[in-house]
Amino acid sequence: MTKELLLEVGVEEIPSHYLPQTLDQMRNLTSRMLQDHRLPYKKITALATLRRLFVCVNGLAEKQIAASREIQGPPKRSAYDAQGHPTRAALGFAEAYGVSPSDLKVKKTERGEYICVVVQEKRRPTPDLLKELLPQFLAQLTFPKTMRWGSRKNRFVRPIHWILALYNGRVIPFRYSDLKSGNRSYGHPLMNPGSFIVRDLKSYLKETQKRFVIVDQTRRRAIIEKQIISLARAKKGRMEKDAELLERNTFLTEYPVALCGHFEEHFLDLPMEVLVNVMREQQGYFTVYGSNNQVLPYFICIADVKAKKMGDILVGHERVLRARLEDARFYFQEDQRIPLEQRVDGLQGVVFHEQLGTIYEKMQRLTALGSFLAERLEPSSLVSLQRAARLCKADLLTGMVREFPKLQGVMGREYARLQGEGEAIYRAIFEHYLPRFANDPVMPKTPVSKFLAIADKLDTLSGCFGIGLQPTGSEDPYGLRRQGQGLVRILVDGIFLKQSLRSLVGTSLALYKEKVKEDPDRIVEEVITFLRERMQSFLKARATAGKNKEIGAAWFSEGTYRSDLVDAVLLHKFDNVAEAYRRIVALVIFHQRPEFDPLMVVYKRAARIVPEGLSVQVRPELFKERVEHELLEASQKAAAQVDTLMKNHQHEDLLAILAGLRKPIDAFFTKVFVMDEDQAVRNNRLALLKGVCDLFNKFADFSQIVVENKG
Repeated sequence: MTKELLLEVGVEEIPSHYLPQTLDQMRNLTSRMLQDHRLPYKKITALATLRRLFVCVNGLAEKQIAASREIQGPPKRSAYDAQGHPTRAALGFAEAYGVSPSDLKVKKTERGEYICVVVQEKRRPTPDLLKELLPQFLAQLTFPKTMRWGSRKNRFVRPIHWILALYNGRVIPFRYSDLKSGNRSYGHPLMNPGSFIVRDLKSYLKETQKRFVIVDQTRRRAIIEKQIISLARAKKGRMEKDAELLERNTFLTEYPVALCGHFEEHFLDLPMEVLVNVMREQQGYFTVYGSNNQVLPYFICIADVKAKKMGDILVGHERVLRARLEDARFYFQEDQRIPLEQRVDGLQGVVFHEQLGTIYEKMQRLTALGSFLAERLEPSSLVSLQRAARLCKADLLTGMVREFPKLQGVMGREYARLQGEGEAIYRAIFEHYLPRFANDPVMPKTPVSKFLAIADKLDTLSGCFGIGLQPTGSEDPYGLRRQGQGLVRILVDGIFLKQSLRSLVGTSLALYKEKVKEDPDRIVEEVITFLRERMQSFLKARATAGKNKEIGAAWFSEGTYRSDLVDAVLLHKFDNVAEAYRRIVALVIFHQRPEFDPLMVVYKRAARIVPEGLSVQVRPELFKERVEHELLEASQKAAAQVDTLMKNHQHEDLLAILAGLRKPIDAFFTKVFVMDEDQAVRNNRLALLKGVCDLFNKFADFSQIVVENKG
């Protein structure tokens, strides 16, 4: 016997974006169900199409494994009399579990002594258990939305048409939603809708494929990918990788057939992002690109049928796309009749947040906060910044953005460019939304774009924190984690090395005036802490211990990282993202040097014995050993350079200076007994060590660092 469980639920079409999460849920629920009921198995496979959910468990045991459980009974004092004979309480407990009173044992617990019994669990056959478990499994599946149909009581993602349930080739009989389980599945509803008998996984996969159903989503994805690449090449074009769109089409089909369609070349006059948005977001089509990265007048759609007249299907897709593109062209032309400047006042009627005012008020705050940055960091950009800030939200009132919301910023850039605004202005209108997601490689490029992007994200953060809308747990309805991570990714740029984060957050919060009534100092600290956590999260996900010294917008690539090195810097005097990032880079590079661990060993030894709050001046006249003089001289020489190196961001040179202290510290501990009986001598030596530790602490909190090699 194959010891194989097959469960398939045939349903009406499930939304494609439900299925990836449902597959994970099916695997996890099946695993937990089998483990909880002591049913060993070898492998769980979960498959799905838009019309069926399928689970296969290979190597599923025919019976539960043996198990025992301990059951606690009444207290010992109630179970036995003074002579040690069992009372009626003990006899009743033993009888209830089918054991002799002599089998009862006494167990000590935190609440005292209690009698208990060890009961052997029954080993139920797997088919008997599955009759009960499979309906429970179906009831436990959750979806964003469910429905009830007909007179049936059970809810499910879509109406269920059939249930296949087999173990070792035999039907597991149960009812769910008034349907009886059986041994039949069905083919593609358009090409081969008839039923067929299933015996095992091998026959199921063979028969479904014969009936134009490819159940394995991995195979469907590979088929689609191969087809679209081939069709694009036939048009002398190429495809860009788009995992999300590929997955979407994978779960929209059971038998995918790719078709390449054409649209009129005059639509290429529309901005490229408009074309891509209409094809991708509205229709789920793949865009074909030329060698110059421009859109070609072709698209690739995925049909869920193989028909004799595929051309007729393609004509239908071309007709729908043409209508969509005509709409886009209409909006594009109509929008240009009203300049962005004339739309700005209309933003007074668009609410940003009911407690934080309108988009018009937000625009005013962006102008003020962006100007704050421009005046201090790049005065020549001030005029362009103010113009870009005024226009950056105006495209919200255009027909194109109302119809295609994801084009916000894109259309503002295009309309501003066509209306004669300067390059720095129209680029900033688009780039101030960047980065759009966690690992977005596209970042703001110009100073105007960076200042406006910072102003936009920080305004949202400070306003939301100011009215108590901080993210909690997995809940983040306003996308503040994404905004915060985007903010620190921009602030890492060297242009912000002299910009205090507290000053920036405080300025942003002050612009809300009476709208935020909480303690501003507390809110500023909350925002700073949040940004530090965003930076920690991002660096710990991406930092590598590689030797690449490039800094600025180029973050560490994915790979190995030392989270303690990140914490050592970020948990220590965090007030500047760019400066903190450079210290982390230097520390990551420095920790690979052979002297790093020995240096950390002597630092930690010194830091451990220096009492907190020690405030004693070093008195050289109390020195008894030459090594004390040498350590003082070395630390004074280092101190004369540390502040200057920190100020000039010469972090690697600073760490090299600190590394030079290892030998005199080592010699000091070798020759000197710090805890001398003479209190004055002892305090003098501790003060000397405190001075050394203070030098280290100017750079980072080295107590956070784990010493890997203590030899």
